[in-house]
Amino acid sequence: YDFGTVAVTASLFEIEQPNAFTDPATRRFSVSGLQRNRGAELALFGEPVPGVRLLGGVTLIDARLVSTAGGQFDGKAAPGVPTTAFNLYGEYDLPPWLAPGLTLTGRAIYTSGQFYNQANTQSVPDWTRFDAGLRYVFPGVNGKPVVVRAIVENILDDSYWASAARGFLAVGAPRTFIVSAQVDF
Repeated sequence: YDFGTVAVTASLFEIEQPNAFTDPATRRFSVSGLQRNRGAELALFGEPVPGVRLLGGVTLIDARLVSTAGGQFDGKAAPGVPTTAFNLYGEYDLPPWLAPGLTLTGRAIYTSGQFYNQANTQSVPDWTRFDAGLRYVFPGVNGKPVVVRAIVENILDDSYWASAARGFLAVGAPRTFIVSAQVDF
Protein backbone atom coordinates (compact mmCIF):
# COMPACT_ATOMS: atom_id res chain seq x y z
CA TYR A 1 0.00 0.00 0.00
CA ASP A 2 1.39 3.40 -0.98
CA PHE A 3 0.72 6.11 1.61
CA GLY A 4 2.43 8.71 -0.58
CA THR A 5 5.59 9.33 1.41
CA VAL A 6 5.88 5.75 2.71
CA ALA A 7 4.91 2.44 1.13
CA VAL A 8 4.29 -0.89 2.85
CA THR A 9 4.25 -4.28 1.18
CA ALA A 10 3.18 -7.64 2.56
CA SER A 11 3.43 -11.06 1.03
CA LEU A 12 2.80 -14.69 1.82
CA PHE A 13 4.80 -17.29 -0.06
CA GLU A 14 5.46 -20.96 -0.54
CA ILE A 15 8.53 -22.00 -2.50
CA GLU A 16 9.66 -25.54 -3.22
CA GLN A 17 13.24 -26.12 -4.25
CA PRO A 18 15.47 -29.12 -4.85
CA ASN A 19 17.53 -30.37 -1.94
CA ALA A 20 20.72 -32.40 -2.24
CA PHE A 21 21.86 -35.35 -0.14
CA THR A 22 24.10 -38.43 -0.30
CA ASP A 23 22.06 -41.57 -0.91
CA PRO A 24 23.15 -44.11 1.73
CA ALA A 25 22.60 -47.06 -0.64
CA THR A 26 24.54 -45.75 -3.64
CA ARG A 27 26.84 -43.33 -1.74
CA ARG A 28 26.15 -40.78 -4.51
CA PHE A 29 25.52 -37.14 -3.84
CA SER A 30 22.62 -35.86 -5.91
CA VAL A 31 19.83 -33.33 -6.00
CA SER A 32 17.12 -35.87 -5.19
CA GLY A 33 15.33 -34.23 -2.27
CA LEU A 34 12.87 -31.42 -1.77
CA GLN A 35 12.70 -28.41 0.57
CA ARG A 36 9.57 -26.32 1.11
CA ASN A 37 9.76 -22.75 2.37
CA ARG A 38 6.60 -21.06 3.65
CA GLY A 39 6.56 -17.60 5.08
CA ALA A 40 5.47 -14.03 5.31
CA GLU A 41 7.31 -10.84 4.53
CA LEU A 42 6.54 -7.27 5.50
CA ALA A 43 8.56 -4.37 4.04
CA LEU A 44 8.46 -0.60 4.22
CA PHE A 45 10.23 2.15 2.34
CA GLY A 46 9.94 5.83 1.82
CA GLU A 47 10.55 9.28 3.24
CA PRO A 48 8.20 9.78 6.21
CA VAL A 49 9.48 13.32 6.77
CA PRO A 50 11.67 15.41 4.45
CA GLY A 51 15.30 14.37 4.75
CA VAL A 52 14.60 11.05 6.52
CA ARG A 53 14.52 7.91 4.36
CA LEU A 54 13.81 4.36 5.55
CA LEU A 55 14.05 0.95 3.94
CA GLY A 56 13.42 -2.19 5.93
CA GLY A 57 11.59 -5.41 6.40
CA VAL A 58 11.02 -8.57 8.34
CA THR A 59 10.71 -12.10 6.99
CA LEU A 60 9.28 -15.03 8.94
CA ILE A 61 9.98 -18.37 7.32
CA ASP A 62 9.27 -22.03 8.01
CA ALA A 63 11.69 -24.00 5.84
CA ARG A 64 11.21 -27.76 6.01
CA LEU A 65 12.83 -30.78 4.40
CA VAL A 66 9.97 -32.72 2.81
CA SER A 67 11.83 -35.37 0.84
CA THR A 68 15.14 -36.70 2.15
CA ALA A 69 17.16 -39.91 1.78
CA GLY A 70 14.86 -42.68 2.98
CA GLY A 71 12.66 -40.03 4.64
CA GLN A 72 15.19 -39.87 7.48
CA PHE A 73 15.01 -36.09 7.89
CA ASP A 74 11.53 -35.40 6.51
CA GLY A 75 9.87 -32.65 8.55
CA LYS A 76 13.15 -31.29 9.93
CA ALA A 77 14.06 -27.60 9.57
CA ALA A 78 16.07 -26.92 6.42
CA PRO A 79 19.71 -26.16 7.21
CA GLY A 80 20.95 -22.63 6.65
CA VAL A 81 17.54 -20.96 6.74
CA PRO A 82 16.80 -18.61 9.65
CA THR A 83 13.21 -18.48 10.92
CA THR A 84 13.40 -14.69 11.24
CA ALA A 85 15.35 -12.05 9.35
CA PHE A 86 15.02 -8.32 10.03
CA ASN A 87 16.77 -5.36 8.45
CA LEU A 88 16.32 -1.62 8.69
CA TYR A 89 18.33 1.01 6.84
CA GLY A 90 17.91 4.72 7.41
CA GLU A 91 19.28 8.02 6.16
CA TYR A 92 19.07 11.50 7.65
CA ASP A 93 20.09 14.59 5.71
CA LEU A 94 21.57 17.14 8.09
CA PRO A 95 20.00 20.59 7.74
CA PRO A 96 21.73 22.74 5.09
CA TRP A 97 22.50 25.46 7.68
CA LEU A 98 24.38 22.86 9.76
CA ALA A 99 26.23 20.78 7.15
CA PRO A 100 25.08 21.13 3.54
CA GLY A 101 25.33 17.89 1.57
CA LEU A 102 25.99 15.66 4.60
CA THR A 103 23.82 12.59 5.26
CA LEU A 104 24.02 10.19 8.23
CA THR A 105 23.30 6.53 7.47
CA GLY A 106 22.63 3.54 9.67
CA ARG A 107 21.63 -0.08 9.36
CA ALA A 108 20.53 -2.84 11.73
CA ILE A 109 20.44 -6.49 10.64
CA TYR A 110 19.10 -9.39 12.69
CA THR A 111 19.19 -13.05 11.67
CA SER A 112 17.79 -15.75 13.94
CA GLY A 113 19.69 -18.95 14.67
CA GLN A 114 19.75 -21.66 12.04
CA PHE A 115 20.52 -25.32 11.83
CA TYR A 116 23.74 -26.42 10.17
CA ASN A 117 22.83 -30.03 9.41
CA GLN A 118 19.78 -31.96 8.22
CA ALA A 119 19.44 -33.83 11.52
CA ASN A 120 19.00 -30.46 13.27
CA THR A 121 21.61 -31.41 15.88
CA GLN A 122 24.09 -28.62 15.05
CA SER A 123 23.16 -24.96 14.91
CA VAL A 124 24.57 -21.48 14.82
CA PRO A 125 23.19 -18.77 17.14
CA ASP A 126 21.26 -15.68 16.12
CA TRP A 127 23.15 -12.47 15.48
CA THR A 128 22.62 -8.74 15.18
CA ARG A 129 24.87 -6.31 13.36
CA PHE A 130 24.89 -2.51 13.35
CA ASP A 131 26.48 -0.32 10.68
CA ALA A 132 26.84 3.47 10.53
CA GLY A 133 28.12 5.88 7.95
CA LEU A 134 28.29 9.31 6.37
CA ARG A 135 27.69 10.46 2.81
CA TYR A 136 28.86 13.85 1.62
CA VAL A 137 27.77 15.27 -1.75
CA PHE A 138 29.34 18.39 -3.24
CA PRO A 139 29.73 19.91 -6.71
CA GLY A 140 32.80 18.81 -8.62
CA VAL A 141 34.19 19.60 -12.04
CA ASN A 142 31.64 21.31 -14.29
CA GLY A 143 29.10 21.23 -11.45
CA LYS A 144 28.78 17.44 -11.58
CA PRO A 145 28.22 15.83 -8.16
CA VAL A 146 30.99 14.15 -6.20
CA VAL A 147 29.89 11.67 -3.51
CA VAL A 148 32.23 10.60 -0.70
CA ARG A 149 31.12 7.79 1.61
CA ALA A 150 32.56 6.49 4.87
CA ILE A 151 30.95 3.42 6.44
CA VAL A 152 31.73 1.32 9.48
CA GLU A 153 30.18 -2.14 9.25
CA ASN A 154 29.76 -4.21 12.42
CA ILE A 155 30.51 -1.20 14.62
CA LEU A 156 30.35 -3.33 17.79
CA ASP A 157 32.90 -5.78 16.32
CA ASP A 158 30.71 -8.78 17.20
CA SER A 159 31.65 -12.30 16.10
CA TYR A 160 28.94 -14.16 14.22
CA TRP A 161 28.24 -16.78 11.58
CA ALA A 162 26.87 -14.88 8.59
CA SER A 163 25.55 -18.07 6.95
CA ALA A 164 25.21 -21.79 7.50
CA ALA A 165 23.93 -22.65 4.03
CA ARG A 166 24.80 -25.55 1.73
CA GLY A 167 27.05 -27.26 4.25
CA PHE A 168 29.39 -24.31 4.68
CA LEU A 169 29.77 -21.90 7.56
CA ALA A 170 30.61 -18.33 6.62
CA VAL A 171 32.22 -16.17 9.28
CA GLY A 172 30.83 -12.64 9.56
CA ALA A 173 33.34 -9.90 8.90
CA PRO A 174 34.81 -8.07 11.91
CA ARG A 175 34.50 -4.29 12.23
CA THR A 176 35.18 -3.03 8.73
CA PHE A 177 35.92 0.51 7.55
CA ILE A 178 34.97 1.40 3.99
CA VAL A 179 35.70 4.70 2.25
CA SER A 180 34.66 5.34 -1.33
CA ALA A 181 34.21 8.18 -3.79
CA GLN A 182 31.94 8.53 -6.79
CA VAL A 183 32.67 11.15 -9.41
CA ASP A 184 30.35 12.04 -12.29
CA PHE A 185 31.95 13.57 -15.38
